[in-house]
Amino acid sequence: MKLELLDWPEDTAKPNTFLIGSPKCGTTSIASWLSQHSKVFFTSPKEPHYFNYDHGYRGARTVVDYAALFEGAVSGHSIVAEGSIWYLFSKVAIQGILKFQPDSKFIVMVREPISFAISMHSQQRRSFFEDIKEFEQAWALCEERRNGRRAPKAPEPRLLDYASVCSQGSHIEKVLELVERNRVFVGDIGELKKDARAFMQRLCRFLDLEWEDGIKLVPHNKGYTMKSESFAKTLAFLDQAKRRIGLNFQTGILNWIWGINSKRLEYGLSDSLRREMDAFFKDDWAYVRKVLEEQKGLF
Repeated sequence: MKLELLDWPEDTAKPNTFLIGSPKCGTTSIASWLSQHSKVFFTSPKEPHYFNYDHGYRGARTVVDYAALFEGAVSGHSIVAEGSIWYLFSKVAIQGILKFQPDSKFIVMVREPISFAISMHSQQRRSFFEDIKEFEQAWALCEERRNGRRAPKAPEPRLLDYASVCSQGSHIEKVLELVERNRVFVGDIGELKKDARAFMQRLCRFLDLEWEDGIKLVPHNKGYTMKSESFAKTLAFLDQAKRRIGLNFQTGILNWIWGINSKRLEYGLSDSLRREMDAFFKDDWAYVRKVLEEQKGLF
């Protein structure tokens, strides 16, 4: 698929900053907090998913639709950003972005891989893309799914291979092979949760922004799972029906009901599975920690 970015409107600012992942790692909070900064324009919706044309998760599919998301950016916005979290897992997105905007900056969020894998499984269950209820069973299917077997119908079945998706070091390494180190910020959600203000101040330094005290650091999208799957499917059907008849406004009612049907995600694992996952992610996570440690001298 050819990206017709040469047709970009002359009077529309190009994005220069990309929050490319990972999901379930605080990206929605970061997008919300950055969007409050007077010198930042962040797209709404947060995740256009234009450049990952090798994936099933797509949003804006034409340059017209993609460019329209940035029409609100003005000359005072030094940062023009979007936050498509699946770019990190695409084989073509980073190259496409660099061809479009060679000086782009990239933000990558990470988290401890075992909790990441469990959270990803829960999210895929909430989206009804994962048909295996128990995480341990889904984890056991990773190799088969990596080879195109035992995957339910989903926009991107490869993302049900939690072992590969949550090997964050391998994805970051590929980004750093393409992008200069001083244009990639890697952040740990654990550090963000510990001190959100200090974390965001470091991120602002990376983006050459002065910190603004008026930014409200209210967290978004905490880890939840469903109380009742059948009730959740009914809510999803009602939401889709509303959109099909053209009712795209938000009343908050469905979100409120979703909240009632949610409970905090628990991370209970058998000792044997935890040992297996610890061993699997050991080297990959060590690389991530190395990148985070080296970054301390940069931003």
